[in-house]
Parts: sequence; C-alpha cells; structure tokens
Amino acid sequence: MLEELVVENLVLVRSARLTLHPGLNVLTGETGAGKTILAEAVGLLLGGRADAALVGPAASEAYVEATFSDAELPEELSELAPEGAEGVTVARRVGREGRSRALLYGRSCTRDDLERIGQSLIEMVSQHEARRLVRPAVQLDLLDASGGDEVARLRGDMGAAWRALVAARRALAEAESGAADEQGRLNELRALADAVAEVDPLPGEEDDLGRERSRLRHLDALREAAQEAAELLNPDEGSGAVALAGEAAHALARVREHDAALAGPGDELARIAGELREASVDLRSYLTGLDADPAALDRIEERLEQLAELRRRFGGVDEAAELRPRAEAAAAELAEGERADQRIARAAVAVATAEKAADRLAAGLHKARQKAAEPFAASVEHHLTDMGMDGARLEVGIAESPLGARGRDAVELRLAANPGLPAGPLGSVASGGELSRIALAVRLAARDGGATEMLVFDEVDAGIGGRTARVLTDKLRELAATAQVLCITHLPQIAAAADRHFLVEKTQGATSEAHVEQLDPDAALEELVRMLGADAGDADARALAISLRGNAH
Repeated sequence: MLEELVVENLVLVRSARLTLHPGLNVLTGETGAGKTILAEAVGLLLGGRADAALVGPAASEAYVEATFSDAELPEELSELAPEGAEGVTVARRVGREGRSRALLYGRSCTRDDLERIGQSLIEMVSQHEARRLVRPAVQLDLLDASGGDEVARLRGDMGAAWRALVAARRALAEAESGAADEQGRLNELRALADAVAEVDPLPGEEDDLGRERSRLRHLDALREAAQEAAELLNPDEGSGAVALAGEAAHALARVREHDAALAGPGDELARIAGELREASVDLRSYLTGLDADPAALDRIEERLEQLAELRRRFGGVDEAAELRPRAEAAAAELAEGERADQRIARAAVAVATAEKAADRLAAGLHKARQKAAEPFAASVEHHLTDMGMDGARLEVGIAESPLGARGRDAVELRLAANPGLPAGPLGSVASGGELSRIALAVRLAARDGGATEMLVFDEVDAGIGGRTARVLTDKLRELAATAQVLCITHLPQIAAAADRHFLVEKTQGATSEAHVEQLDPDAALEELVRMLGADAGDADARALAISLRGNAH
C-alpha cells in the first residue's frame, strides 16, 4: 500500500504530503489547477524521464518520495534493502540542470532499479494509455498479469533461468576471451618447451664442444708439435732427452759413493728420465689416436649452431642449458593452459544446460499464456460491454520472439471496437472516449489475475459520461475493494465514491502555486457541488451531490 506521497518543488507544487487511504483515493480540481503534476510525481517514481522544466521556480531541485507499507522489493533486487528495513521507500531528485538521482531507502540506486521497483508496486493508467498499450512489452505484461499465480511463478522462474543463462554465457565468453588473450603466450611457451626438449642441451656441453672444435680445427699443428716433442724426447735414431737424462743419472751413480752430495741430483735425474720416458710414450700414443673422423668437426659445428640458435631464439642466457628451468616452467604453464581449455569446455556445458532449462521454462510459459489468452480476452470484452461497448471483440496473438527474461513470446492485442469491423492494433481502432474505456477494460482484465496492490488512474474518465460514468464508478469501487486506487478525475460520480478526497487548487501571486488539501466530508461535499457545475449555495446541486455520495457508498 502507498502510505504517503511527498512532493516538493515540482512545477507549481511547492510542498504536498498525501496520506492515502487503502481503498479509493480521488484527486480533483479545476482544469489547470495542477492535478497532472501529481501524476507526473508518480511517473518519476516509475522511472519516467526527468526534465529541468519539472523544477519549481523557487528551488534548485524537485523531490518526490513514496513510502509503501506491507511491501517488498522484487526478488532480484532484495539485496538492496538495508537489514531490518520495513516496507519500501523510493525517491527521485531532479536538479535545475535536468539531471536526476534515484533513491532507495535514502541511498542512491540506478534509474533502472527504481523503474523496476516502482512498476512492481504501482500501475499507472493514464488518459494516454493507448500510447503505452501499443508497446509489445506492456501487452505481454497485461496478459501475464491476467494469468494469476501460475504465470507469475513461471515468469519468476523464467527470469531466474534467463539470468543464469546470461551469467553462463558471460562466463564462457570470459573464458574464451582469456584463452584468446593467452594464446600467443601459450604458443611461445610451447615453442620453448618443444625446442628445449628437441635440442636437450646439457650443462657445460657448449664449452666441451668448443674445445673439441678448436682441437679438430688445429689437428695438423697438434700433430706436428706432438711429433716434434716425441722426437726430441726419444728419437728413432740417436739420443734424445730421455737417453741423455738417463746417461747423466748413470754418470752420477758411478761416483756418488765418494760424495753423498751427488745423491740428490742423481736421484732427481733418474726421476726426470723416467717421467720423460712416460711423456714420450704418451706422445706416441697421442699421435696414434690423433687421426679423427673427418665428419666429426661438421657434427660439432652443427651441434654448436643448434645450441647457439636456441640461445638466440629465446635469449637472456649465457649457455643453452640455462633454458632448461624456463622450459620446465613453460611446460607447467602449458598444463595450466590445457586446464583452461577444460574450463572453457565446462563453461560451454553450463551454457548448454542453462539454455535447456530456459527453453523448457519458455515452453511452459508459452502454454500458460495460451491458456490465459482466451479468459483474458473474454474478461476485456465483458468489461467493455459493461461500459457500453457491446460487441467489442479482443484478439490475443502470441508469436515467437528471441529468448529473453520473459520467455520467447511476443504478444499483440488487437481489438474490433464495434461488431462487423476487423480487429486492429489497440490505439488505432477507437475514438478518444472508447480508448479510455479500452485502456481501463484491459487493465481491469489484467487485475482479474492479480497484480500490483496500487493503481493510479490519470483522467481515464476523459470522454466518458452518462451511464458509462456510473459503470466506471462501480468498477473503480469494486477494484478498490482489493487494491489501493488513486484516481485523478473530473467526474463527480467517481469523486462521490472516494474513501479519501484530495483537492488541488492553484493560487495566483508573484508566482503561481498549486496546493493539495485532504478534504473532510463537508468540504468534499462542497467540491462535489462545484464539480456538478453549480454555485456553492445551489440547493438542488447540493441534494444531487448528497445523493451521489449516498449511492456510491
């Protein structure tokens, strides 16, 4: 229930505070007094467009606030409510520059959130309703509202399934995007790991190969030097260093017994002679094995070039073997990349599962709408008959549309306002007075299945009079028995039925101002006399006003 509506500095309304009745509330006043400003206030709370022209002349901003008791936020927005919050309080501020702020419990929220909250709590039916009724989304909502708890439950489930599907698709897109961004790096890592595995560099290998390459490149010089050294030590003919050292040792050995001082040099020469003999043998052995495979140098050159290319390609190391730890790390990261592929696969499965669930709920919702369509059309036709449009016929078309939060149905309401005429889109098949009745009938039919607890009617009685005015009054009273109603009206019949009556009056001065006053029973009776077009002292008009009020209640 809308408990209180506060309006400050909105166009001509300087300050107004309306405490509403749970039943039928009416708002009356002369044409131009400012009644539509109150409808504009409700529109702002429903997410309507803000405009600098809405700000009153004596203020820097306009402010509208509504407090609902026994109300809850839509399930998908329930986390926005502060802990322990009772009811719902929404507001809108509009600045002089035209910018606006949406507020929930005094805290900022998005305009979209405000719109969803407002439309879950209030239905707005205006004299321009035909413009809204042509919107497919509005027509879909009206049909769904007529379907009662079953359709409401399915819509809630469908909305949850759609959000789950959107989240699953987002997760898949993020996984794929992340994988795409990483693909270049993974390719580099794979190239490093594969190249190191293929080349398999060993610690110290390049130094060893470098030395062997140098040996092979200087093979002739090595052979010549070794041959010369071997000849000097132990030639095939004549005496070499080995023989000379041995002879010197023998010469000292013959006389050492006569002088112990010669023992040391003699032993040293004997040792040297032995080592020279061993060196000579080693040189001969070296020369024997010096003949190498002619292709060995080519193989070494090729291997060194392979290792050098590995270093050049991946850089930052002194020897190729230092790339091995990086290759091992690359292999580990590649394994993680493969797990990312698995995450993509899991995300794709989640999308498929969510799509299947959404498709199943959309199919169930479609069947429920088909089931609701005929009773909804019959209810609209019944209400139209009551309001003097005998023979009017409503067609409810349900076509397939892309899957979304409301399923995959597109609804089109087509009306034949008079017998024998073809059905056409709402808003293009009737006169102004008929449009008001059509808008009301469609809303009443939607209410037959249950909807929001608060309805605002902005001069839907335009073009209505006589018997239809009485029928319209009866329907509003019937509606007010199960829902709170605020009706901006020019009809005294409707005003007479009010549980609470508010009067809007405009005062002239340096600047015009509109004032809103809650009328007591006597003042309400005086307003009925005015609405009947009579002077305050007109006894007949007063009697008629009393009669209207008595009949209404």
